[in-house]
Amino acid sequence: MAREAPTYSRPTREYLLAVHEFVDLHPPTPQYPRDRPRLQVLCNALEVNDWDYLIIHQIYCLLEDAPEQLPPQILQHPGVGNAQDLLNHVLDSNALLSPELRLFFINMPHPMSVYTSLWPLVLQQHCDVFIQFAAQATNINNLHSMCRQRNFPPFAGELFHDVGIGSFTLQKLLFTAAFRHIMKLGHTPRAQHLEERALDIFRQNYMAFANSVKARPGDPYEPAARAQEHGRWSARFLQMCKHRAVPNPPSSQQQQGHIGSQRNQPVQPPTVLVPNYNALYNSRPQAPIDNAQHFGAQSINAAPPSQQGPHATDRPRLPMSVSHDPGRALDMRKPGSPLLPAAPFRLPQQRQPVPARFALHQAHLRSPTLKARQEETILYQYVDAFAVKPTRLVALGGRIAEWKVSISDEQMRSIPTNLFNNIAGAPSARVISQDSQLFRLRCITWNKSQPPSEHEWATAPTSWCPSAYFTFNNQPLEMRKKIHYGKSLPVDLTPMIKPGENVLKIGIVRPSGDESYQTYLLAIEIVTTARHDTIVNKCVEENCLSAPQVKEAIIQRLSGSSLDDEEIAIIQNNLTIGLLDPFSASKMCDIPARGRACLHNECFDLETFLKTRDRHGDCSVTDKWRCPICTADARPQHLVVDAFLQSVYAELDRDGLKGVREIVVNQDGEWVPKAVPREDSVQDHSTAAEDRNSSVGPARTEASRLPSADIDIIDIIDISD
Repeated sequence: MAREAPTYSRPTREYLLAVHEFVDLHPPTPQYPRDRPRLQVLCNALEVNDWDYLIIHQIYCLLEDAPEQLPPQILQHPGVGNAQDLLNHVLDSNALLSPELRLFFINMPHPMSVYTSLWPLVLQQHCDVFIQFAAQATNINNLHSMCRQRNFPPFAGELFHDVGIGSFTLQKLLFTAAFRHIMKLGHTPRAQHLEERALDIFRQNYMAFANSVKARPGDPYEPAARAQEHGRWSARFLQMCKHRAVPNPPSSQQQQGHIGSQRNQPVQPPTVLVPNYNALYNSRPQAPIDNAQHFGAQSINAAPPSQQGPHATDRPRLPMSVSHDPGRALDMRKPGSPLLPAAPFRLPQQRQPVPARFALHQAHLRSPTLKARQEETILYQYVDAFAVKPTRLVALGGRIAEWKVSISDEQMRSIPTNLFNNIAGAPSARVISQDSQLFRLRCITWNKSQPPSEHEWATAPTSWCPSAYFTFNNQPLEMRKKIHYGKSLPVDLTPMIKPGENVLKIGIVRPSGDESYQTYLLAIEIVTTARHDTIVNKCVEENCLSAPQVKEAIIQRLSGSSLDDEEIAIIQNNLTIGLLDPFSASKMCDIPARGRACLHNECFDLETFLKTRDRHGDCSVTDKWRCPICTADARPQHLVVDAFLQSVYAELDRDGLKGVREIVVNQDGEWVPKAVPREDSVQDHSTAAEDRNSSVGPARTEASRLPSADIDIIDIIDISD
């Protein structure tokens, strides 16, 4: 199912599950006493579908902790400082919150990267909401002064029109702060009772204001409407606080005269602005029409409802209508049934995972299509080095670790950038060339005490620690896991790389006593790009094993001198080596090659091996470098050419024995062909083999008569016992 766009028609209560899950994993602690109140405010906003609060709160948290993720239009707005100061006063600084909660807040309801890739128009609408608020945030000082003079807090219409706040949650917080400042009742039961009654009056005021806007959507907040609201609600407030003298609200004529006199005087900031009503509402996101509830079934390529012009209503968005008690506190405890299944429950793996169906929620994580800078260039990608070597997650049980990777300007020139597709939902493209470098994060399970070799790391499957969370340069990372893709996939860090210092933050969230995270190794890999001819030339010229080297290795293997100390060793008198290319199984290799990690002497044809690598666009897939014979690591930098087999091929070709499929190498390094007779040419091959055996001496003749290799079992007694 496609991920639904976060428009005003989408119920915010859907995000309560994420809050419950976070609270289960990170219960508030005495070390961070501000965590619980901030979570409670967020839950209250989610309960009443307060999208304005979610938008303003997320952007505020990003301004505090990750401003680099915000669009320039917010960072460069002249009023953003006033808006940040106001929210800091109302919500408290994020520095008082736990690191886990701060990370959670900057991604609620969705990470900025998701908005950028999937819903750019929705992101623009959210920016408009915050900018409208930032443009009028400075007026709060003037409004507070007015409230102190008249001895009653601001009302819904004033907060909406003068300060640009449509969020019920933020309005209630500002009303409460002003009430406490004006009344100065202290922390007594009577003060609490009066505050509850005042909030009840404010809720009724907000509901009446919202209903009046719905009934008369085009009416501006003129002085007469302002005086009417003051007269109605200040009287109720005065009746509640009889011990406080509340002045009579000014008449309509008085207010008109007062405002008229202000127009004839120079404007001195800050002033209470009366914004254009229609402009204020038209800058807010529009609600989709009735078919919005079917959006979840639409294709991921379809534009979000808020981006579909013909399907959007022209009716301006009204202030939130509170259909139930919006001040009701949300019980953050677990409901009667557990939110999560009891350990050690594991979600069953799909028999045949279909990412195109089950991984649509991570469509924005699709790998970009690789394009060669020069056409008709055959390119290959493979892991060539480490920016951070494989490291065990041992000391991360109770803290957030940081890995720092420095990138020079020269390295930055070799890192390609992504080119975003204009077609909605289409993957981005990445232009690469010889020596292009990519960076990625990978994790494996490793239960052995010794660290893995380079070959073992390369062939180990990716496996993500379920209790680990990562951010790279303050951008949260999403894992593509086996449950959705059939296998876990590495995380591409390339688009987030910047010159200078890059920081990976690692956090482990685990139940007490769970040490399973220590079985995982994590590394940052460097992926290199090379041309076809570059790989072939390097293998032939630099990574070529001479015939004497190969023969000496075979002699040591057959003699047992290369074995480690073991209780029992199996020694062979000879070694059979296949000569045919495993891809065709019908001809010898033109360039016999194998991996350094291979334990066999059989080879595959280098050209055929390279041309059969799986491709993604104009380049090979990074992790498809396994030996076709033994599945060991066979990345280009570890491929070697076997000159011994090349000499064998040349000699067999000279003697007219191209039909030979195997040879037998004796303990002295001499070899004889092991012909496989065919029905129509048994005599020819036998005669040719006998002629060849007679020319190489009695050692080969005797070996050729052996139907199979003899095996001696030698007991090795450890004298230390």
